[in-house]
Amino acid sequence: MHVMWVSHFPVFGGPHNLMLRLADGLAEAGIRSSALLPDEPGSARDRLTAAGLPVVTCDLPRIRRTRDVRVQAGFVARSLGVVDRIRRVLVDHDVDVVIVGGLANPASAIAAHRLGRAVVWQILDTSTPRLAVDAVLPLVRRCADTVMLNGEALRQHHLGGEPLPQSTFVFAGAVDTAQMRPSETLRRQTRARCGVPPEALLVGTVANRNPQKGIEWFIRAAGPIHRRRPDAWFLISGAAYANHAGYEALLARERAASGVPPERWIVTDEPPRDWYPALDVKCITSIPASEGTTTTALEAMACELPVVATDVGAVREVVLDGVTGTIVPPLDAAAIAAAVIELADRPERRAQMGAAGRRRVRERFDLGACVATHVAAIEQAQAVRRSRAGQTTGARA
Repeated sequence: MHVMWVSHFPVFGGPHNLMLRLADGLAEAGIRSSALLPDEPGSARDRLTAAGLPVVTCDLPRIRRTRDVRVQAGFVARSLGVVDRIRRVLVDHDVDVVIVGGLANPASAIAAHRLGRAVVWQILDTSTPRLAVDAVLPLVRRCADTVMLNGEALRQHHLGGEPLPQSTFVFAGAVDTAQMRPSETLRRQTRARCGVPPEALLVGTVANRNPQKGIEWFIRAAGPIHRRRPDAWFLISGAAYANHAGYEALLARERAASGVPPERWIVTDEPPRDWYPALDVKCITSIPASEGTTTTALEAMACELPVVATDVGAVREVVLDGVTGTIVPPLDAAAIAAAVIELADRPERRAQMGAAGRRRVRERFDLGACVATHVAAIEQAQAVRRSRAGQTTGARA
């Protein structure tokens, strides 16, 4: 069986991580994976290809997070021609099942549905504008054979609690706890490479640098943290976007105004695996209408890091407030800073939360569980599609 994952993100992030981490487990179940990505500048194609996952690119217009009618009208106009191009891709590559990543690119689901291929539609986050969600949900009900939700909170956010006609599967990101784990060796090496003293406080966020990640709120919290802990250093790990130059400029201005010495900022697009063990506290400062569960919360917890996270999307389903981290209101730098300072001053509390976080990931969110959920969703989608085909054949007879 050949499954093609469709992602409209050209920059490597959570959806691409999921494809890579599940590929071997799916292969053991007889499911071959590939990816369809937008033909745009970004790191996703190269990183997936380097890891051995076959990638096809084409024009993939997507719903933008804007109320500008002209932008959305352009999306609709481009989508009309894209459906046929995606159909040709599915035929040329002999695809059996399409996994649609998010609500912003319905063209791939329409193409697969018209072609009679099974559709697994993943609802990944809460970032799609409400008007667009209302327009796309009828397509989900019509085209999807199974639906996957990146957290229970997305059911209420997008569906208002109303059931879908399809079987629905809830999942979080996949984490290989054999690879994502605490390491004193990596901690020492990574800190030494960047000049961070062994005993200094290192607070970080791991997120691609786009507005929905709320990185400016992390930076605004850094000032009070540094005033309380002058030994503090700050990490921002994630890729920049070519179409978010204005946001990059904003982040640079915020860092300059934070009161934190420039040499105490580490801004990098390196893969974050080596950085997690070097950190003391991991922050997620996403804004409202942004996230699902966030893979980085699970990665940090697997590395025994306490997580300070804003209460958005389904993050609360992963980070247990007061147990594996602290949940704070979004758009509140003072609350973020207070939560980090409380943990910075209590190393024993950090260790307790870190141990609880790794235990929770191993018990609830390990790679094997995520593979099993996806295999079930894929097999169910194929069964439903075969049933649909049989009903159509019977009706014609």
